[in-house]
Amino acid sequence: GDGSQKREKVVKTKNEESGLITTDGELMASLSESEEWEVRPLSQVFKSEIEGKKSDSASKKFERDIAQSMMGLKRKMKKEDYERIFDKRNFFIGEEN
Repeated sequence: GDGSQKREKVVKTKNEESGLITTDGELMASLSESEEWEVRPLSQVFKSEIEGKKSDSASKKFERDIAQSMMGLKRKMKKEDYERIFDKRNFFIGEEN
């Protein structure tokens, strides 16, 4: 599909043994600037991660895992950096008000 073509375009190297890849960040940034963006909930963004786990308990676990990851970031980052990136008044992460 279109997603795999985009992925191949930005891959610099791939370790065949581990499957890990290195990507061209600058190319990814320039490609993303020309694309149309949409607002979606995280559960929709990571739909493939929870596919087949349609139960309420799996969905709650997924939401809890995201919350725990966010709290981990908050603990590791400087308070002012975290608040600037994850501004409660601005739902667009990293964008200036």
